[in-house]
Amino acid sequence: MAGLRSLLELPDNTGAVPLNGALTTLRVFNVSYNNVNNGGLCCAWTVPTNVNWVAVEVWGGGGSGGGGQTCIGGKPGGAGSYARKIFEVTASDIWTVCAAGTTCCNCGCTGLPSFFCKSGGTGMCASGGAAGCIVQGGMCGPGSCIPIRTCVQGAICGATMGICGVQGFAKWNIGVREGYMQMGPGAPYAHTTGQWGPSGWISECGNSISPTPTWPGTGGFAAQHCNCAAVLCGAKGNQGLVQLTFMASA
Repeated sequence: MAGLRSLLELPDNTGAVPLNGALTTLRVFNVSYNNVNNGGLCCAWTVPTNVNWVAVEVWGGGGSGGGGQTCIGGKPGGAGSYARKIFEVTASDIWTVCAAGTTCCNCGCTGLPSFFCKSGGTGMCASGGAAGCIVQGGMCGPGSCIPIRTCVQGAICGATMGICGVQGFAKWNIGVREGYMQMGPGAPYAHTTGQWGPSGWISECGNSISPTPTWPGTGGFAAQHCNCAAVLCGAKGNQGLVQLTFMASA
């Protein structure tokens, strides 16, 4: 059976890995994770006495959903990326831990990143999810804030392993309002499966973007409506999460 050091991929050649202490898990996030205007959470973590490694996992925030206009469909935002790494640390060192908030605008915008770092440039990050968009003829239309994107170079930085979140999904039959469906994907390793949005279009001039995307890192839904000339914006993607796991020697 593999030892704890092997399972955690700890980059320590000294063999001085504590195996008989108490394992601690610390999660950093804003407790109001169903608030659409969630600002995330940043804090300073001081390495406890007798701790010389920390396993870090980060989830970026979800992208916001695209707008909708006069029965033109939109794609929801994509899921935030996931990354992990084991860091060697020194007691009393101070690290900055930041869990992403919800997106800063809600008309198809990229989600915000989560990260773990300290002065001098050491650290890691996971990007937010892809932006949703208004779709015209199967492509992102000119009414979108920015084009939809897949995971790009630099979306995950400083990690031993990372997985990019997938784009949002939508389908419909042209001319059939009841045929519209969309899915906001869940983030990798977040124990969520994503969510299906409401089916069909609403007939009045207003958004139909419930339910609230699941936490952490799920993409926000696109607006869906008919009989309205204005472009209505989609929902914001949900916030991110940072998890620290460490063990102090006995």
